[in-house]
Amino acid sequence: MKIFKSKWGKWTDLTIGNYCETRYLLQGRRHSNGKVEFRVVKSSAIFSAEKLQLSDLEKLT
Repeated sequence: MKIFKSKWGKWTDLTIGNYCETRYLLQGRRHSNGKVEFRVVKSSAIFSAEKLQLSDLEKLT
């Protein structure tokens, strides 16, 4: 049972990038008031992704 309900949606994978042979995954999520938050995490499981489009931001819940 969850005591506190988050007003943030789940993290959604948007795109990946490579730097110094390390893959980074850009993720985003949306708050119930419409704000958007992003984070970058290291990923060894993701190998390719399509280019990020502005319309992809509409997928954030």
